[in-house]
Amino acid sequence: MQYDDYEEFVPIVDGIGGVLPESPEMLATYRRKMPMMIGTTRDEMILNEKNVNMSALTRTAAEEMVENLTLAYSGFVNHRLIMEGCKYEYIWSKINPAMDPSVLNDAVLNMYSHFWYDAPASRLATHYAKGGAPVYLYSFDHISEIFDYDRAFHGCDEIFLFDVEPRFLVKRRDRNWQLDRRLTEIFAELIINFARTGIPTPESSGFSFNWTAMKVDKLNYLSITDSPEMSVGFRWQGHVFWNWYARHLDAVDVGNLHRIAQLDKQLGDYQLATWMLLFCALFFFAILVGLACYCTRKEADDEDL
Repeated sequence: MQYDDYEEFVPIVDGIGGVLPESPEMLATYRRKMPMMIGTTRDEMILNEKNVNMSALTRTAAEEMVENLTLAYSGFVNHRLIMEGCKYEYIWSKINPAMDPSVLNDAVLNMYSHFWYDAPASRLATHYAKGGAPVYLYSFDHISEIFDYDRAFHGCDEIFLFDVEPRFLVKRRDRNWQLDRRLTEIFAELIINFARTGIPTPESSGFSFNWTAMKVDKLNYLSITDSPEMSVGFRWQGHVFWNWYARHLDAVDVGNLHRIAQLDKQLGDYQLATWMLLFCALFFFAILVGLACYCTRKEADDEDL
């Protein structure tokens, strides 16, 4: 495949040329600390990959998708190290013949969701929380019965928050829409409370659950459904791989590794040359010993005559 996964003609939100001149991490260093609400939907990339036949996904095709994702990303330095790590995490560990083929399909979708949305969200939330700002983390997990999709896709939280009907979705009026209405009411009240007080579930809210601020070591979050509940370990696989492991791989000094490999090869060449010299020395020593023995024996024979 000769393409990458990056859309060039889209608005830049933050950074150079963006609406915000600096990254959120940089802004947090000198801006006033204020409560933050950060979250993603359960399956962010399900609609973006709808043009890929995921039901017939092979290992080779999945590996090419990993290569397209990692090799073209300008934020990495050690692209190939991260690519190999990504293949193991999301592909090679999911192709056990005993597993259902859907395991690989879900792993690839998770890879995209983790890379583009979940890991950046948890990284940003961790950054703000370490700086002392209260962070309320959420995962939008509600699956509507009236949509054809059985996943919580990208933008699904906004659809329910603002009660809109996107043109690309087909609604089934014969299904249970009351749950969706209840979800919209709950989600809207959480947002309103947060905007007013900086706390989504103040004591006066009357909710049966308490949305607590995120702790860095727990990544506790609110699972938003028609019956919200707190949980821990927000997208833990994506958080650990992209925010920890991939960054460690990217920090490896590949130049030194190449130098070490070169020195190791040179050392091997020197050892081989040393053994060859030793062999030659022993060979010539044996010849000299043989000649000495021959000459000594010849002199003795001449004296006998």
